[in-house]
Amino acid sequence: MEKDEVYRYWLAFIDGFNQLRRLPVLTIRRGIQFLAELAREPTLEDTIIEKIGGGPHGYGDPADTSIRREEVYLFPPMIWRKVRFEKCADVTENYYKCIAEKQSTEDCKSEELALYQCKTSYYNPEKIDEVENECIQQYIKLRSKFRETGSEEDLWKIKMMLLDPRYDVMRNQQKTVSK
Repeated sequence: MEKDEVYRYWLAFIDGFNQLRRLPVLTIRRGIQFLAELAREPTLEDTIIEKIGGGPHGYGDPADTSIRREEVYLFPPMIWRKVRFEKCADVTENYYKCIAEKQSTEDCKSEELALYQCKTSYYNPEKIDEVENECIQQYIKLRSKFRETGSEEDLWKIKMMLLDPRYDVMRNQQKTVSK
C-alpha cells in the first residue's frame, strides 16, 4: 500500500468520525433507546393494556380466542406456576415446611429431590402440552373477561397467574389493612 493511499483512507476515516461527532447527542440517545426497545421482550402491559381496538372498552374483542405473538412469552411462567403450585402442591408444601422447620435447604435434600421428580414428570413432552393447553385456556378466559369489563381486578388476576401464589396472600392482606 502506498503512502498516498494510506493517507487517503486516514482522511476518509477522520472525515466519517467528525461527521459522527457533529450529530447531536440527543439523536444518538434516541437511536440507542429505539434499539433497546426493539431488543426487549414484551411485557404483560404490552399484550393487554395496549389499545388494540374493538370490544366494549377498547381492549379487543372478548370473543377472540387467538393468541398474539407477544402473548406467547406469558405462558412459560404460567406453566411453571401451575406445575409447581397446583400439580405438585403437596410436595411443594412439604418442601417449604421442611425449610421453615430446619432453616436450611441442605437438611431438606429428600424433599427437594421429591419436588424435582414431581416437576420433571410434568415437563415431559406428553404432559407439558396438556399443562400448556390448560394455561392457554385459562388465560383466554381471563383475558376475555378483562376485555368485557375492563376492570383492574381482572387485570390483577391475569398478573397473578404469572407470579408466585404468595403474592395473592400479600394482596389480600393489603386489602384488609386498607379497609
